[in-house]
Amino acid sequence: MDWLVEIFDQIKEAFILSVDSLNSFYNNIESQTDTLISMTDNIQNGTMEGLNIVQFIGTFRYIVGDPIWYVFYSLTMLGLGYTIYAIVVLIKNEIPVSSIVGNIKGLFLK
Repeated sequence: MDWLVEIFDQIKEAFILSVDSLNSFYNNIESQTDTLISMTDNIQNGTMEGLNIVQFIGTFRYIVGDPIWYVFYSLTMLGLGYTIYAIVVLIKNEIPVSSIVGNIKGLFLK
């Protein structure tokens, strides 16, 4: 009969742990909701304290989860990298490299 008592103890412990986890999850969601509400209130009132963009990024990452966050972050970094590359190519096409090199040689070789 000891094995039966152990099974019921394990079931009771699993139930208690699941209730604690749900309470913790609820408290985290409530905290994030309060953070979002206070951020929107601060934006509307014009009273921003601290680094709200960092709070927003952290909240966004918490809401969507890590896998979706990393996909979003990777796509953002690829887009920024491509934009910088496109700007460099446009500048390179507008300003010929030979004129820059010629001017630099002229500065050092007199």
